[in-house]
Amino acid sequence: MTLTKKIIIFMLAGAAVGLTLNFTGWNQLEFVDTYVVGGLFHVVGKLFILSLKMMVVPLVFVSLFCGTTALSDPAKLGSIGGRTLVFYLLTTAIALVIALSFATLIAVGQGSEIQAVAYEAKEGKSFVAVILSIIDNPVKAMAEGNMLAIIVFAIILGLSATMAGKADEQVIDFFKAFNEVIMKMVMLIMHFAPYAVFVILAKVCAELGVSAIRDLAGYFFTVLGLLVFHALVIYPVLIKLLSGLNPVTFLKKMEAAITFAFGTSSSNATIPVTLRTVTERLGVNRSVASFTVPFGATINMDGTSIMQGV
Repeated sequence: MTLTKKIIIFMLAGAAVGLTLNFTGWNQLEFVDTYVVGGLFHVVGKLFILSLKMMVVPLVFVSLFCGTTALSDPAKLGSIGGRTLVFYLLTTAIALVIALSFATLIAVGQGSEIQAVAYEAKEGKSFVAVILSIIDNPVKAMAEGNMLAIIVFAIILGLSATMAGKADEQVIDFFKAFNEVIMKMVMLIMHFAPYAVFVILAKVCAELGVSAIRDLAGYFFTVLGLLVFHALVIYPVLIKLLSGLNPVTFLKKMEAAITFAFGTSSSNATIPVTLRTVTERLGVNRSVASFTVPFGATINMDGTSIMQGV
């Protein structure tokens, strides 16, 4: 059985177990609430997500470095980087437009009586602050998970390595070997994915049940419908227009990354799976994937744009 099938089966099983606990009221029992849902399910799921997030910084840094050195020509990197940025901005803009348009047309939440609560949002960074944050102390950036700063440092280091003469061979060989080790670690962690997805969904469904969906049904189904529309209409059209690839083939090849992202609800945690999928199943050049995948997980937030827009 493939890892994807295992993840789907355990995902459905986790949802069934969680909803059963919620429907029967067993989730209110002290033992179940403290030691099963809040204990076993919470700890196992959290450890798995943390273990994947632990891999993100070294994986992104090493992959980008190897990808940059493989391109060798700085002009080629600039071309790929520019087109990638334009594409990500385009898809995000489309996501925002359809979210705002459909939510306004449907009048989501109209007539609902939702109790207001005190909430103070954090002040967002200015555009200048965001631009300045892409250059930072690399050690500090890695400790804080500042992905844009990590991406920039890895690219600069990779470009420098290709221009360093004899010294570049030793450094590049080290990072290539390091990259193989990191990918092996990812594979070891991924063996636990089905069981982790089971406990994550079991915990969520046990705590929320169907009532949370029922109370916000209009919002929930509008967001869900637009996410499906964006994934199954907008992206396939762009894939066909820009690459000529059959969208059905693309979706079949990407099933592991899609189901894993759905189960974990984390773009960054899914980076290792996405990288492996696009290079091994879709045949994308590793030097291109090493740049576009981490970059996309950092700035290409179409799902978030739809959710926030609605």
